[in-house]
Amino acid sequence: MPASSALSLVDRPRTAFGQTLRRRAVTVPAAIAGLVIVAPLLAASLPLLAALDLIHGEPILPRTRLAVFGVWYLAWEAVAVVAAAVLWVATGFGRGVDRAWSQSAHASLQSTWVDSILSVARRMLRLDLDIEAPTSSGLPRRTAP
Repeated sequence: MPASSALSLVDRPRTAFGQTLRRRAVTVPAAIAGLVIVAPLLAASLPLLAALDLIHGEPILPRTRLAVFGVWYLAWEAVAVVAAAVLWVATGFGRGVDRAWSQSAHASLQSTWVDSILSVARRMLRLDLDIEAPTSSGLPRRTAP
């Protein structure tokens, strides 16, 4: 998306408070439930996945590595959704989201989440990404190692 057409947090149209509250009431518990339900199932299936990988002659264990990445992703998603909900409450239920400290806290949370997910994806999935942000967006230029 071109930087000129991107909406800042301040410029976005506000949704009704009730809509936001209903959405948060669904997404926060869903992220936590996903972690609580799926992570143990994936963890329990690791020996089976490793055996399948080896039976199929894949010593780099692609299914096993994907399952480990999935658990990591779910864990970070749950942490990030809960942290975002805490920030939302801290901003007066979204009313103070345009304040500098709020935008800084949200940006820090997003950056930490992305850095963690990409770090594990690089190791577990052997993923190599080059990410560049346009300098006109005000974001720092980033290139993954």
